[in-house]
Amino acid sequence: MLGGIYSQLVSLSATGPSRHPRLTARATASDLDNVKAGVLVKDGSQTSCALGLLDNKASLISADCLDFSNGSVNKSVTYEAYINAGFDGVSSKYTVVNITVHPNYDERTKANNIALIQFNTNSNISWYNYNAVIRSDWSSLVYVQFSLSDIVTMKWNTPTLYSQDNVDDSQCSSFSPVYSDSSADYVCSKDTVTTVPTGVDAPCRIVYGMVYGVIDGIMYPAGFLSHVAVKNGNSLCNYTDQRAYYTLLSDYLMFATTALNREVYYYSKDNVTEPQKNPYYAMAVPSSAAPSGVTNIGGNIYAKLVAETPTKETHGDSGLASKTKIIIGVCSAVGSVILLVAVFLLVRWWRKHGKIRQQRDPYKETAAQEILADDLGGASVPNLRPSRIAAATTDPLIAAYERPPPAYRADENPDSRADPQSPLSPHPLLGADASNDEKR
Repeated sequence: MLGGIYSQLVSLSATGPSRHPRLTARATASDLDNVKAGVLVKDGSQTSCALGLLDNKASLISADCLDFSNGSVNKSVTYEAYINAGFDGVSSKYTVVNITVHPNYDERTKANNIALIQFNTNSNISWYNYNAVIRSDWSSLVYVQFSLSDIVTMKWNTPTLYSQDNVDDSQCSSFSPVYSDSSADYVCSKDTVTTVPTGVDAPCRIVYGMVYGVIDGIMYPAGFLSHVAVKNGNSLCNYTDQRAYYTLLSDYLMFATTALNREVYYYSKDNVTEPQKNPYYAMAVPSSAAPSGVTNIGGNIYAKLVAETPTKETHGDSGLASKTKIIIGVCSAVGSVILLVAVFLLVRWWRKHGKIRQQRDPYKETAAQEILADDLGGASVPNLRPSRIAAATTDPLIAAYERPPPAYRADENPDSRADPQSPLSPHPLLGADASNDEKR
């Protein structure tokens, strides 16, 4: 089977991709409306996950966008592929019926963060995308965010885009070990952050979902977002620096071809250069997921942003201000505790020395006892030596010095009472396409 697939792929690359009569799956930067693109919808909610559409029946996506249970795809989740009108003017949605996760996908490091989804399986192929496979062909890169403003009516927002030279940022390796080990499998950029689209309830900016390679002024699908590495933060709402990493489709087209058991299409400028042919190709899994102080964020960015719900988005140097706020908050909390302890001790002291003194003055009691003793006759004042009684009753100054200390002790605590399948076998989700597949 693989020999036949290899022959098909080599035959296509030798003569150049055949032009499908209904296909115009390419566009200039000013004509994005002609691009066939899509997003993944999960249990009725739009995700930020872009579809690396191969044709009207299959797509590559980030494996991080899927839910897993005990190491396998969670079959209780309903996945749908929403595809825009593009060049043929027909928007559509399909229920995903098969999923094949790359056998070497590593969620921790984001290595081989790719999966194949299948839908609309009972139909014939009516269009397919030519995927850019040779990076040296690309004169520039275009990052694009596709999104729905209304899932029910399948209404799409106007795509947003950002154009950039075909050069990765110099700091990309320092943010991501997997990129450092396999940079040829990624596009990396620092400046791929855009606003949240209409219809999405998220408090911070997001990262573009797709990247296109521009060849002779024409855009060809090249890759989709794998993950974002943020420094000194754990979300896209608060960090000091970030880098976005896009998995290139080229090295995984043979993986898709083998799983589908049919051909997929690509484009190279010389019509001769081919993508690699190993269906089990896998980038190396690094020992470390991220350097100290860096966090990898992948999958559905929308859901992660909603979970953050920050009051203010902080980037760049403002991240330092956030640290200052944290320090001030901690110091305020500690200061409050110290103040409460001081108040508690002050209250105890007042109870011991102030309140009791007001309630009972032993010196006054002694004076009263002296008067009473005089009235009773023969009585003595307690705790005074008899030899000094006369002096105490006749000389107030001497009496003051001879009085004993109070014969009590204040209560120290006055309140104490009171899958075994082939690595490339798909994971079927449904027996057949669901009845809610639609086109508009």
